[in-house]
Amino acid sequence: MSSINLENLTMPESTSYVCLFRNCYELESVKLPKNATIIHSLIFDGCYNLKNVDIPDTVTTIGFCAFQDCGIESITLPSSLTTIGEEAFGKCTNLESITIPDSVTIIDEGAFKGCTKLKNITLSSSLTTISKEAFCNCTELESIIIPDSVISIDEAAFKGCTKLKNIILPSLLTAIGSEAFSNCISLESINIPDGVISIRGRAFENCTSLKSIKIPDSVKNIDSYAFDGCKKLKDITIPNSVTLIDMCVFENCESLERIKLPERITEICYGAFEGCRSLKNITIPDAVKSIGSYAFSECKNLENLEIPYGVTDIGFMAFYNCKNLKNITIPTSLNYINSYAFSQCESLETVTIISDCTSKIIDVRELDLDTMDQWIFLYF
Repeated sequence: MSSINLENLTMPESTSYVCLFRNCYELESVKLPKNATIIHSLIFDGCYNLKNVDIPDTVTTIGFCAFQDCGIESITLPSSLTTIGEEAFGKCTNLESITIPDSVTIIDEGAFKGCTKLKNITLSSSLTTISKEAFCNCTELESIIIPDSVISIDEAAFKGCTKLKNIILPSLLTAIGSEAFSNCISLESINIPDGVISIRGRAFENCTSLKSIKIPDSVKNIDSYAFDGCKKLKDITIPNSVTLIDMCVFENCESLERIKLPERITEICYGAFEGCRSLKNITIPDAVKSIGSYAFSECKNLENLEIPYGVTDIGFMAFYNCKNLKNITIPTSLNYINSYAFSQCESLETVTIISDCTSKIIDVRELDLDTMDQWIFLYF
C-alpha cells in the first residue's frame, strides 16, 4: 500500500485513530477527509516513506508524534490550524521548509526536533511561545526571524542548531530558557532586547563562534553556565541590574579580555571566570562580599588584582594558576581564605594589605603560596 485517499472516508466514533497507520513503511501519500479537524497522535508515526500529505483547511490540531519519523519533504499547514503537538514532526529528516500559519500561538515541545534538513522556517505572527526543544538539532537551519509576539523561548528550543548564524529576537521577549541556544556553534552575535529579565542556565553554552553580545539593563538574572565555552567572546558589559555572577557563567571564555561587572553584585560564584586565559585586568566592585572557589582559576594572563575592602571570604583555588599575577591587594575585612586560593601564582611578588586607613606591602616571593591561608592573617 503506497497511498491512501481518505477524502470521503467516514469513521465511526468508536474507532481509535491513535497509531492507526503507525509504521506503515510503504505508505507514500495520504489525502485526509475534507471535514477532518484533528490529526490524531501517532497516527502516521514511523511512516518513513510518507512524502506527501494533503491536509484540509478544517484541521485545527495535529497531535503528538502524528508525523514523527516520516519522509515528508514539504507540507502546507492550513490557516485553520491552532495546535502543533509535541514532536508532531520530530525527526522528519527530509523536511526542508515549513510555514507556521498565523492561527498558531504555541509550538509545542519538540515539534520539529531533529529535522536535520530544515533550512527555512516562517513563524506565525501570533506566536507567543517557542516550547522546549521545538527546533532542537535542526542542523541545517542558518537563520530565523522570531516574530515580536513571542515572549518566551523555552529550554533547548534551538539547541544544537549548528549552522544557525543569524537570529533576530523579538522586542517583547522576557525570558531566554536554559540551553535555548546551546551548541549553536556558528552563532556570531546576538542582541538581547530590552525587556528580557532572565537568561537561564547554559542558554548560550558552547556557542564557540559568538564574538559579541548585548545585554540590556532589564536583565536581572544570568544563570549558571550561561556563556560557558564561548571561546571567541572578547568583551562584555553586564548591566547594574544584575546582582549575582552565577556559577561558571563565563567559564572557558578563552578570548575574553575585558568585562565590566555590575556595581551591585555581592558575590562572584564558583568557577565564574575559570579558564578565561586572556583576561588581564578585572575590577571587582566594592559591594562584593564573597569570591567563590575556582572563580578566577586558570586566568593565566591576569596581572593585577585588587580585592576591595568588604570582601569576607575567598574560596578554594579561587585564583589557582594565575601565572602572570604579580600584585594583589587584600583587605583586612577578610575572615577566611580557603586552601590553595593563590597556589601556582608563580609570578606573584607582593601582597598589599589594606584596612580602613592603613596599608602594608609584603614581599611574598620567598613564601609558600599554597599555605597563604595559614600565614596571611599574621600580617593583619
